[in-house]
Parts: sequence; structure tokens; C-alpha cells
Amino acid sequence: RGGNLPVPLAADAQDWQVHCAWRVGEDMQSQDLLDGELLADVIDEHADWLDEQQQDAACDYSRKFAAADIWSIGAIAYLLLCGYPPFFAPCRNTILARIHRGEVAFDPPFWSKISEDAKSFVTSCLQLNCWDRPSVLQALEHPWIQRLADSSPSGSMFASFMLNLRRFYRTSLIETYTANMLAAKFRREDMHDFLRRCREIDLCAAGFFTASDLKHVLAALGQGAISEVISERFLRTFRHPGESYIDYIALLDSIYLRQQRIFEEELWRNFQRVCQSAGRGASENAGRLSVGELGMLFGDPVIMGLLMREIPESAGVEEAVVCQRLQNGIRQHCGDRGTTQIEFRSLSALLLKLVGSYTMPKDLLGFAGLEPEPAEGAFSTVL
Repeated sequence: RGGNLPVPLAADAQDWQVHCAWRVGEDMQSQDLLDGELLADVIDEHADWLDEQQQDAACDYSRKFAAADIWSIGAIAYLLLCGYPPFFAPCRNTILARIHRGEVAFDPPFWSKISEDAKSFVTSCLQLNCWDRPSVLQALEHPWIQRLADSSPSGSMFASFMLNLRRFYRTSLIETYTANMLAAKFRREDMHDFLRRCREIDLCAAGFFTASDLKHVLAALGQGAISEVISERFLRTFRHPGESYIDYIALLDSIYLRQQRIFEEELWRNFQRVCQSAGRGASENAGRLSVGELGMLFGDPVIMGLLMREIPESAGVEEAVVCQRLQNGIRQHCGDRGTTQIEFRSLSALLLKLVGSYTMPKDLLGFAGLEPEPAEGAFSTVL
């Protein structure tokens, strides 16, 4: 059907005919056994499969898979050498964005004592273009790997590598605990103060400071209880030599993202309550709000209290002014898109953006310039 067959494929088809004839008996003709349409279908499918195999060979997928493994080796080597992963960020979106940009940095003081050969190996493995990465054999021949093979005992890990893994684990526990606690306690002005005090301690503007510095900042902000828990639960329990270094910008972004999720979950619960109070059915426009229903939503004192909580007292704005501005912003958003309804997810993101304009200077958001992922909760299944 597809025209002339290549010689190997034609030979396969002929062999198949002969095989069928032999199975039934030599006294029967092959044309009595084979349906022409069926044979054409089989040959067409075989031709398609052969084309796919040739395309795969041309694209050299095996090399791409090997290049992906080399990238993973580079990421693991980076972690073992310095104690934290490359492309570090508080959320998945930002991590992926850094990976796509190929941002690999050797930050002091963590890399100050690491050899240039080690940095060269990591850099080559983490190349953005898969074709620029070394093959497995080339990686094994790298000077740094050769030197390690000559000096490392068989079957064991360097003590420095193991220590970095333990420090990384301890640091991740400290960061997760601190972010969870401060997300529930901090208002926006507290986050401004947190960033200011972190920068005062970070005299070299490296973006990092020690866990001891973090405790000092927390105590100065009146969060001494959190500081004590860090000492008792993490620093004394995990007695590994050396300090845990905290990326305080990433920690601040992590706090902010957690606060967004808390806000979205509370807003969703109250959104459902208001809709049910208005007589809406469970499935009637679930997760949507019409422009005509904005008064119902913003007339609820609990929802307005939730929104006003996001605005610092220093902003000096009245609730009525905020309410009117938020409604105008939503109407404009719907008008620009030619619709009279807004989904809850878009509503939540828009409200965060509008109330954030009262409070969030650019330097505070640092690396959190991406759209937040939806919070895992009841509303995520609806939307």
C-alpha cells in the first residue's frame, strides 16, 4: 500500500508466506492461505515499526538517556561536595526554572576549599544541553574521578561526603520547622523586619548565614521559643561538626508560599460557607463566583477579616476602601477577559496580588516571582 518495499522488509514478507505454507502442507498454495488485505495490513504495520526504529536510532535516544544519568551524577556530586543541592529553591516551580536556565553557582564559603577539578567535573555534568555533557566513559576518565579512584578505599564513602549529607539533613529540618512556624505567626511587616535583620548579619551579602545567626534573628523578633526548639530538637540532637548554613532568602520565600497556601485554604472554606448560606447547591457553579455576587462575598465579616489580616496596620487603609478596591480589581479582571464569572483559583491569586500591593516590596519577594502552585486541599479537586 505504501509503495515499493525495502529489500529487508520484502524478504520478511516472503519468509512469512513460506512459513505459513509449510505449516499447512506442501500440497496447498500460499494464495489459498493468505488474505491479501490482511497481508497488506501486516506489512504496513511492520513498515511503521521499522520507521520508528530508524527514527529512534537517528535521534540517538540511548545517548540522551545516558546524558540524563550524567546530569543526575553531577547533581549528587554537587550535594556531596558542599552539603546542599544545586538549583536550591523553596518550591518546585522555582527549582524547575533554575534548572531550565542552567544556573549553577559555587557559592563561598562552601566551595572555597573545593578543588577546581571537582568544580570542572560538576560543571561538565550539569551542562544545560544534553549533547554538551560527557559520556559515561568520558566522565570516568575525568581527572577528578581518576584521583578519587586512586585515593578512596573500596566500598566506603569519604567522611567529608557523609558529613555533608548529615549537615544537609539537619539544615533541611531546621528550615522546614522554621518556615512552618513562622508562616503561622508572621504578618507582612514581620517578614520585612526578618529580611532587614538577616541582611544586617550577612555583612558579606552572601545570602547565607549560620543556624546560630538564625536563632539570634528569631530571638530579636520575639520568637525565642522557636529559637530554643531549634537548639534542643536539631542542633543538640544532631551533633555533627560544623555549622548549618541557611539560605535566608529561600527561607523567606518558603514562609511566604506557606502563608499563601494557608490563606487559600481559609478563603476556600469561607467561600464555600458563604455560597451555601446564599442557597447555592453543592454542584451549582462550584468554585465560581459571578461579578454580581461580589457584594455577598465581601460583605462577609470573616472574609474581610482574613483579607485585612494580610495588610499591615502601618498601611493605614480603612476596610471600606480595601473592599471597594478589591471589588473594582475583580470587575476589571473579568471585563478584560470578557466574562462575568471568575474561578476560585483565579480569585484567590488576584486577591493575594491586590492585598500584596499594600505590603510586598520587590526586594522581599526575591526569588518568588512565579505563580504559586495551588494548595492541596478540598478546593483543588473542584478546580
